[in-house]
Amino acid sequence: MNQVIKIVVLLNMIVLLNVSCIKRFSCEKYRTDLKTIEYRGIVTKINLDTLDLYGKVIYKFKNKEDTLNLCRSLIFNNFWEYIEIQDSISKPLGSDTIFIFKSNNSVKKFIVPCCDW
Repeated sequence: MNQVIKIVVLLNMIVLLNVSCIKRFSCEKYRTDLKTIEYRGIVTKINLDTLDLYGKVIYKFKNKEDTLNLCRSLIFNNFWEYIEIQDSISKPLGSDTIFIFKSNNSVKKFIVPCCDW
């Protein structure tokens, strides 16, 4: 019986910790912070193999690679189906929109969702 109580208390602590972390996330702050970042480059790798909420886009600009962790949300307007290796990716400073440029000169824009779930 004592072991069961310890397990219940431990599970309650885990739930409370997760709830407090969720409450601290602010979509508004995320959007504000997102607008202070700019990036551009050529997509070298796309990784959706992780089990978390984010997919990874690895891009290269001026011989430097960087990684974007972007929400895998369904509301991301088919971003993950559209983007391919060798596409150009750009997010201007002051914007919450990512632009994908294809080699055939087509351009598609995607508003970055707030991954708050």
